[in-house]
Amino acid sequence: MNWSDRQLAIFDTYEQTRKNIAISATAGAGKSSTIIECCKRTAPGKKVLFMAFNKSIAEELRLKVPERIEVNTFHAKGLKVLFYNFSFKMKLNENKCFQLARKMLDIKEVPYKQQMRYLFELQDIWNTIRMNLLVDYEKDIPYLCIEKDIEFRDRMIQDIQKIEFEWSKSALKINGNKEFQMDFTDMLWLPYTLLDNEDFPKYDVVFLDEVQDQNVLQRELTQQFIKPKFGRLIFVGDEKQCIYQFSGSSVSNFRFLQNMPNTAVLPLDITYRCAKKIVEEAKKVFSLGIEAAPNAIDGIVRNGEYQEAQVGDFILCRNNLPLTEVFVELLKEGKKATIKGRDFGNALCALIDKIDRIDDLERLKEEKLESLKEKGLSHSAAINNSSYLNLVEKCLILQRLYCVWHNMESLENNIKRIYTDETEGIVLSTIHKSKGLEADRVFFLNQGLIPSTHAITEEAIYSEYCLKFVAITRALKEDRLDNIYTVVDAANKLMKNEESGIIKRNELVRKINNMNKFQPGTIRAGVDHWFQSLIKEGKLERIDKGIYKIL
Repeated sequence: MNWSDRQLAIFDTYEQTRKNIAISATAGAGKSSTIIECCKRTAPGKKVLFMAFNKSIAEELRLKVPERIEVNTFHAKGLKVLFYNFSFKMKLNENKCFQLARKMLDIKEVPYKQQMRYLFELQDIWNTIRMNLLVDYEKDIPYLCIEKDIEFRDRMIQDIQKIEFEWSKSALKINGNKEFQMDFTDMLWLPYTLLDNEDFPKYDVVFLDEVQDQNVLQRELTQQFIKPKFGRLIFVGDEKQCIYQFSGSSVSNFRFLQNMPNTAVLPLDITYRCAKKIVEEAKKVFSLGIEAAPNAIDGIVRNGEYQEAQVGDFILCRNNLPLTEVFVELLKEGKKATIKGRDFGNALCALIDKIDRIDDLERLKEEKLESLKEKGLSHSAAINNSSYLNLVEKCLILQRLYCVWHNMESLENNIKRIYTDETEGIVLSTIHKSKGLEADRVFFLNQGLIPSTHAITEEAIYSEYCLKFVAITRALKEDRLDNIYTVVDAANKLMKNEESGIIKRNELVRKINNMNKFQPGTIRAGVDHWFQSLIKEGKLERIDKGIYKIL
C-alpha cells in the first residue's frame, strides 16, 4: 500500500519513540487503515488492547488486526474486569435506578404520573453524573436540568445523594451475588469505582478510536489499562465530528488526552474520500483540519432535488420527519428506498402498541402536554420540551405512513421492513446514523434545521455544526444541497403582512407553496422550525392546534 507522508510520520513516531500519539484525523483521511497498520507494526511480545467504539466495529477489527491483539468494546472490557475480580452472575436492568429510587424515596404524596416522571428524570441525571464523573451536585444538577429540559426541584440534590449512597452500598455486595443487577453505565462505573489501579490488566499499548465520541468515564477508565511508566496510548479522533454530545461525549475529552505529557499530536488532515468542491463546502463549516488530496476530482456541489436520487445514493437530514415525507414520495415513484435506523422503527412500533386506532395518537400528545404542564411548565415551555417534541415527531410520522397503508397491522409490518440497518436501495438517514458511511452522491436536506433551536449551550451548538460537517463529508463525488432558509424568509414576509395577528400553520404552508415550489416536506419542516424559533424568542404563542398568535 502507498502510504502518505502524514501516515509515514505516524508510523515512524510509533516505531521509533515511546510517546503517546494523538492522531487528529478528518473524514476520509484513512484513520482506520493507519491505526490498523500501527497494530501490525507492534513489536512481537507486546501486550496490546484495542478499544472499539461499538460491537460491530469490534467484530470488523478482529478480522483485520493480528490475532495477538485483544479487541473489545468499553462495556465488554468493563464486564471482563469485573468478572475477573469478582464472582457474580450479572442481570441487565436498564431501569435499576428507577426501581431503586421508587423503593427508597418518599414521594407517595405526589400524584402517580408525576412520580413516574420524576423517577425517570432522576435516572437520567444519575446516568449523566456517572458518565461524566460529576461530584459538585449543588452546581451540576441544576445545570443538567437546564440541558435536559427538566424542571429543577430543591429535593433533587438530596435524592441523588441518597441514590448514590444506596448504589455504592449495593455495589459492595457484588461478590458472590447470584443475580447482581446492573445497567449499561454500571459496566464502566463499577470497575472504575470498586477497583484499584493494580486490579486492572495492564497493556504495553492501548489503541483508542473515535475519541471525540467518548465520555469522561470512558476516558478515565482507559488510563487504568496502560502500564505505568512504559505503557502507551495511541488514539484517533476528530473534533469536527463530535456529534454525540447528548450522550456525554465532548470535544474536551479529546483535547484533554492531547495535552497529556509525552504525547505527539499528528495530523491526518488530507481526505482521500471527498472531491475538491465537497472539501470547499465542508470548510465553510470548519475552515481548518481538512484538505483535499492533490489528485482529487473536482466533484459537484449544487442544489438538487431528491427526485433525482438513484439506488446507492444517500438522502440525509437532521430530523426524521422530512425523511418520512421523502420516503413516501419515492414510494409513489416506484423507487426502492429504506430508512436507516432499526431502533427508531422499533420505537414507532412500541408507540403503535399503545393505541387501538390512529386517532389515538392525538390523545397521547395531549396527555403528554398536560403531564408537562402538571409539573409547572408554561404552555410554550411544554410544547418546546424535547420529550414532547420527540413524541410529536413520531406521531406525525405514523400518521403520514398510515395514509399509505391504512390499517394498523399493515402499518406495523411495513415499518419493520422500511426501518433497517442495512444499506439497500436509496438510503434515507439522519445524520447521526450516517456516520461511518459514504456514497458517491449525497442529498443533504433542510440545512436550515442546523443548528437546532434546542441547542442552548455553546457545546451543544458546536455539536450541531459537527453534524453539518459529517453530512457534507459523506459524499465521495457529489453533494446536492437543499436549504430551508428560503422557507423561513417566506414565512417572515407573510407574517409581516398578516393584519389579523393570527398565523395558521396549514394556511401558511399553502401560501409558501404558492410562492415557491419546494421539495415535499421541506415547507412543513421549515415552517415548524420557524414556529419553534419564534416561540423561543417570545414572538409567537400557540393558542390552539396549528394556530399561533403574533406577540
